[in-house]
Amino acid sequence: MRLLLVLLALLVLPRLVTASEVPSGHVENRNVEFQFLQRESLLLPGGVRREAAAHLWIPRDCRRLRGVLVAGRNLTEHTLVSDPAVREACASQDLGIVWCVPSFFDHRVEDGAALAAGLQRLLDGLAERSGYAELSTVPWLPVGESMHLLMVERLVNARPERCIAGILLKDAHLGFAPTEVPVLMVHGAAQEWDQDKRDLDSAWLK
Repeated sequence: MRLLLVLLALLVLPRLVTASEVPSGHVENRNVEFQFLQRESLLLPGGVRREAAAHLWIPRDCRRLRGVLVAGRNLTEHTLVSDPAVREACASQDLGIVWCVPSFFDHRVEDGAALAAGLQRLLDGLAERSGYAELSTVPWLPVGESMHLLMVERLVNARPERCIAGILLKDAHLGFAPTEVPVLMVHGAAQEWDQDKRDLDSAWLK
């Protein structure tokens, strides 16, 4: 399954260069099919409530899923989850796509185990609704951009045994280096968060 991380990297990175050319909210010539939808009202630590929805895409002719790519909603994810090349890569590995809009993730909740439990509820519902019972137990490939970088970090830290890998897009945190789960990080020319506290070039050299 780790070979999939390399394959997705080859597909995702060239598309980030042209993502800004796509108008916000518009996906041109994309396959936007999702076969199943599951909604959950999640009460997270600190009294934070999320009305989450998970859209599931299953590759055609897939008899049994081996894992799921998990994404929320920011500027990049809505293009990636419907991109034909990304879907082709997922289909080659019998990997489904779960796009959470609205997301189960809330940046105010630092408890990764609670966030993972919310995701698990959505997947359990999709497993029953879709007939793909293995959705409740297959490993995850979380992908996040901007604020959803934290979603990837917290899922990987809280449930490393459930994660194939993690993909962090848009200036991921340099200090994030899990030992149990491989990650793909995409960095720009400057750090987006706390850029006044750390020089990116110096950080790379250390």
